[in-house]
Amino acid sequence: MGILAVSCSNPEEKIEINPAFGEYVFAYTSGIISTSDPIIVKLAQPYSGPFQMSEALPDNILRFDPAIDGQTSWLDNQTLKFIPAKRLPGGSFYTGMLDLQALIGITGEMATFKFQFQTIEQHLSVYLDGLDMYD
Repeated sequence: MGILAVSCSNPEEKIEINPAFGEYVFAYTSGIISTSDPIIVKLAQPYSGPFQMSEALPDNILRFDPAIDGQTSWLDNQTLKFIPAKRLPGGSFYTGMLDLQALIGITGEMATFKFQFQTIEQHLSVYLDGLDMYD
């Protein structure tokens, strides 16, 4: 008798957010968004770490799978905003990863905050009926 175990990683598999992250993250982009929307993460407390509000943040602070080219900056002293370099493809699933360890010094299992969102799939259908002439 044999046992066969098969495992696969589904990119659309939903991530369960640990409620303990509520101490560090107040809000974040989730659900279905427009292909041109920025990705937002709002911290629970005002930021007072080493990164300056007027400067762009390093690329490794907020990463995505699949990768998205763009720039992360501060919107205010609690809110990070990632602006993609170009429109995101419609109907795509993304996992965002915020490096809380580099940002505010959190270690252990809380060092990386993972969240998911999807871009809306665009649909456009055009039906042209022919012209009929009446006698």
